[in-house]
Amino acid sequence: FNLNDARSPLQTTLSHQRNVRSFSFSLFDPNVIASCAADNCIHLWDVRKAQNPSSSLKVFTSGLSSVKFNKINQHLLASRFL
Repeated sequence: FNLNDARSPLQTTLSHQRNVRSFSFSLFDPNVIASCAADNCIHLWDVRKAQNPSSSLKVFTSGLSSVKFNKINQHLLASRFL
């Protein structure tokens, strides 16, 4: 979103098949975001080329409810299930 005009997003994507429930910004790279959704997928995004996720992980359990980057190790990501 453009914070000066929040009426419409700057870009949208259709990579998740169900509602996005959480996203997290990397503390180590300002261009990286993780998202998770009720479709049991975690996507990593590079905001400079956000048409498609740069990486994806499909989990085989109930829907994901949150995702968060680790504050100490840039290669760790935590998720929580419903």
